[in-house]
Amino acid sequence: MKPILVLLFSLYTATAYTQVKTDTLSARRDSMPVKTRQLNAVTIAGHKPIVEQRADRTVFNVENSVGTAGADGLEVLKKAPGVIVTNSNIALAGRSTVGVMLNGRLQELSMEELQGLLKSIPAENIARIEVITTPPARYDAEGNAGLINIITKKNTRAGMNGNLTAAYELTRYGTYSGNGSINYRNGKWNVYANGSGMHGHIHPVYKFQSYYPGQTLEQVDNDLVRNDFGRYQLGADYNITPRHLLGVLYTIGYGSPSQDESTWQHVYNDKHGLDSSLFTHTHTYVNGLRHVMNFSYEWKIDTAGRKLLVDGDFFNRDGDRRGDIQTQRFTGPGSAFAGNSYLQNGGTQQVHVSAVKADVEWPSRVVNLTFGGKVSFINNTSDNVYAAWNGEQYVKDPNQSNVFDYTENTQALYLSGNRTLKQWELQAGLRGEYTETKGVSRTTLQVNHNQYFKLFPTLYVKYRKNEKNAFTINYSRRIERPGFWQMNPFRMYITPTSYTEGNPFLQPSFSHKGEASWLWNDVFTASVFVQEYQHTFAQASNVDTATTSVQYRQENLGNRLQYGFRTNVNFTAGHWWESSLECDGFNSRFTSGLYKGVSTAYNKFTMYLETTNSFFLNSNKSLILSLDGWLTTANQEDFNLQQTIWSMSSGIKWITLKKKLTLAANVNDIFASERVKTTNLYNASRQDLWEDTRQLRLSCTWKFGRNPKPPRTRTRMEEDAR
Repeated sequence: MKPILVLLFSLYTATAYTQVKTDTLSARRDSMPVKTRQLNAVTIAGHKPIVEQRADRTVFNVENSVGTAGADGLEVLKKAPGVIVTNSNIALAGRSTVGVMLNGRLQELSMEELQGLLKSIPAENIARIEVITTPPARYDAEGNAGLINIITKKNTRAGMNGNLTAAYELTRYGTYSGNGSINYRNGKWNVYANGSGMHGHIHPVYKFQSYYPGQTLEQVDNDLVRNDFGRYQLGADYNITPRHLLGVLYTIGYGSPSQDESTWQHVYNDKHGLDSSLFTHTHTYVNGLRHVMNFSYEWKIDTAGRKLLVDGDFFNRDGDRRGDIQTQRFTGPGSAFAGNSYLQNGGTQQVHVSAVKADVEWPSRVVNLTFGGKVSFINNTSDNVYAAWNGEQYVKDPNQSNVFDYTENTQALYLSGNRTLKQWELQAGLRGEYTETKGVSRTTLQVNHNQYFKLFPTLYVKYRKNEKNAFTINYSRRIERPGFWQMNPFRMYITPTSYTEGNPFLQPSFSHKGEASWLWNDVFTASVFVQEYQHTFAQASNVDTATTSVQYRQENLGNRLQYGFRTNVNFTAGHWWESSLECDGFNSRFTSGLYKGVSTAYNKFTMYLETTNSFFLNSNKSLILSLDGWLTTANQEDFNLQQTIWSMSSGIKWITLKKKLTLAANVNDIFASERVKTTNLYNASRQDLWEDTRQLRLSCTWKFGRNPKPPRTRTRMEEDAR
């Protein structure tokens, strides 16, 4: 903590001294006589390309894309180079879930809430989307999948504006959602509020098959999931002076999803058919309420671009989770009824997170510097209970119940420099993070303590050969830390013999990544990359032949090496068609000694293809037809081989009443082909997951006021609420 306090004090002292010196020089200049000359007016016109290649990121200039008219933020994100958006995930090609930022602030929300937030932002309010496959030292080293930064347009006009959206989504069941935002600017004040909510049901189906000596286990889950989420914000910015800006933002969010799960589990004998069966009905519900306060301060030190930015986030969440499990057993030839059992498991959770960071931007003639630091403190406590019905009441099982405390404290310092030399742009950075974690099971008296200091270098080189050709090379090292639930050893039961559990001894995963890119004519992008993941962790399945069951446990699985290429092209055909095409290919090599200490290795080459198209059906481009599709060939993910999966979607939108009203209808996953089928190459178990992704969505958006602008969102910590 002391190094960070010293850093902040030094930053403040240095910037204060510079400001005094700058003001003194300005006063001297103001006292000198000035000669004036009348100059003719000069108009400079420029047009940004749709795609730009910078040293450390690819930029998609949304405001220059006609095809995004009338769209929302989630639809726009689908058109960004290298970004994959499905009903259940946002990712980069060849990687897992990516971090999404809004105006440089990480949105750590559940995927449902994140997609709801993006749907509430009109495309007209988005200036650009930055795809950062290799994040620089300014950003946290956490996360091996890269970042997406959505930059909104700035509004300096006085008055009130906002937007309202209502939508209905139909899969097998219906879901209602709504969101709205309002912004009022007057003088030195800017006050804003926004909210979003969702209520509805989906019906995923899951099938699992596993093979034992002489037997086969088959499990089928039919789920009815109710989603209830809400998120509301109220904030204000105050310009103390033109150079000093204070901001405060309060967020309240709730989630109360529930799930009714009906599971049939059959065991077949290779000789005489059905041996036994279990029918389990599980009702699970979760309640969570979170409060987040954010305070920010921005000081524009001088007119040369030097500035200090300070952010503080304070997060609190209280929640509980409960599962009621009723099981009927059938055994013997013909599977005669053999009795019932009743179980309960669940518990409470409290999360407290605090984080403060400071960033200084310090341009100069020699080098443009960025430096700063961050401290964060996470405290997470859960009281988990497992109880069985004894005929009269539920009795707690102390051997399977658990109270688990987890703390994670991280302190970081970083320095980054950027220099442009004619056609060359060079950028290098170094981030140091000290992390201390402690997991304590008060029930089993099991303690796991871990502390480490790691350095994370970054390097970028860009060469602009001419107006049509630009080349970049970059490198970075990053870390992936296991989350609270991944380390919690409490068992969550699916059936009386199948459960999931965390692992308090999980270690962080590290990655090295290098990439080289070529941008031609601001239209075509091609890149090659290589990335190594060390000690990756994920959920591993264990087939127990003694009890004919399957358990899932978080483990450090092994190492993964990926290398491949990415290509993307954006083009416009006349005034009626705007399109983007993407083709990526990568090879994954996964090695592990997890099972019985025997080293195994798997190789797989995967292709990803995607196209997005906007067709303008009238001259003023107010009636737009979209047709999008993507395909991923067989993909190796750790021990699991995922079969080829593809999807197509289409929609139409009408923008009317002076662009204030947008009516839209979309059909996602038209052919219900977004179905995940995987095979575990080690134990030959098979999984088939259909997530009810074919969806009809009807929406209506109304904008009011002049020059609408979405409110700034600063929340970084809401992922801990799940």
